[in-house]
Amino acid sequence: MAIDSAERTLDAFEHNVEIRGEIMSFDLGVETEQWLNPTIYNPSIEFDYQGKRVMFCRLEEFDDEVSSQIRLFEVNGNHLTLLTDAPVYDNMQDPYYLGEFSDPTRKTGERWKVFGGVRIIPDALLDPKTKKPTEHVDVTLYQDVFFRFRNDLSETLDENGNLEPFATGVEYSKDMRFIQMDGYIAAFPRPQRRTVGGLHVINNGKHERLDGELKPFGAGGNVGFFKAKNVNTLTEETEQYIEKADESTLVKGIFEEGEWGGVNQVIRLTGDIVLLVGHKASRTTSDKGDNEITNLHYRPFTALFDCNKGQIIGKISDIDITPADFDPTPAKRDALEDVIFTAGLMPHEDSFDKCYLIVGKGDAAVGKIEIENPLNHLAVYLPEIPHETLMLLIHKSGNLLAEPAAHRLARTAILKKFESVSR
Repeated sequence: MAIDSAERTLDAFEHNVEIRGEIMSFDLGVETEQWLNPTIYNPSIEFDYQGKRVMFCRLEEFDDEVSSQIRLFEVNGNHLTLLTDAPVYDNMQDPYYLGEFSDPTRKTGERWKVFGGVRIIPDALLDPKTKKPTEHVDVTLYQDVFFRFRNDLSETLDENGNLEPFATGVEYSKDMRFIQMDGYIAAFPRPQRRTVGGLHVINNGKHERLDGELKPFGAGGNVGFFKAKNVNTLTEETEQYIEKADESTLVKGIFEEGEWGGVNQVIRLTGDIVLLVGHKASRTTSDKGDNEITNLHYRPFTALFDCNKGQIIGKISDIDITPADFDPTPAKRDALEDVIFTAGLMPHEDSFDKCYLIVGKGDAAVGKIEIENPLNHLAVYLPEIPHETLMLLIHKSGNLLAEPAAHRLARTAILKKFESVSR
């Protein structure tokens, strides 16, 4: 089943021309003077909010991760403008927009819009000898928290204006993602080997936790999978999943020895099959003068996942994007120069064969780059679905970018033509 050239949307890009990523500029408006050296990074994907195209970003001082906030920005091309009237999510990092979810308490078809981020607890570290606070403040606890709203982000606040998450992940674990399926929630937590309890101290310049209990489930940061009943039971079922610590629920085939990572975006394709978009990480060491530096390396990946079988379909498809594909920008630290942190994929406005990858770069910038649609490579693992139909599913599932009306009409006609096959 082929789409002839007359039905294709316009493709104005030359395939032989090198495509470079864009670093997104930003404007803090009236809040500019409140910051000394602000930086934004590790964004969410774009989504529609009250007639605007927006994304969440992590905003903080360049040299101070403890000052982090999640803020909402309007997207205009490759420029981001802070929406100062939107809520401020203090002590939060690395936001993500998860999409719409059904409300199990209502039968009217109303749906929640859900987003999340990593809540941090900054605290003064303790001296290992005196057990008294030092002047050094660091993150001593972190966990995923999730918010939902129907029309306005003010719904994520309580009557006193305080943040009111409807669900949480477990402590010392982050990067959990989930998606609405037919009759269940497909959840992809990131269980980590972690130390529970004890004192957080500095010992010879190194952060340590004394007298704690080691819980090895997840081997430093892996991808797990479980099915939850609905969004209202998510907190309880996540706690039960981590407590059970069933190694058989860890997704096999993503990471090699020495790697860790997580899922950043889940796109439903058809039936119980989803597209996972995530990140792999590893570390190496190098010498800089008299010091040894631990360098972090982060790269995007995609994979098809069968939620019914609980396993990857076929092989992982790595996305070969590096910091060199963008204009140079300073990293937060030397060790982070090779970090490309995945936010997710966005449909292309002109071509089904391409899409955009949204990333954080070097823990100090937001990037956007055009790439080949990963389903081009992954479609071979779903031979029962016509290739053209599969290529359309990522667009049908995603939030379309603003595009010329002629392109939008052409896309709508194609989607309708293949809708019966796409179900």
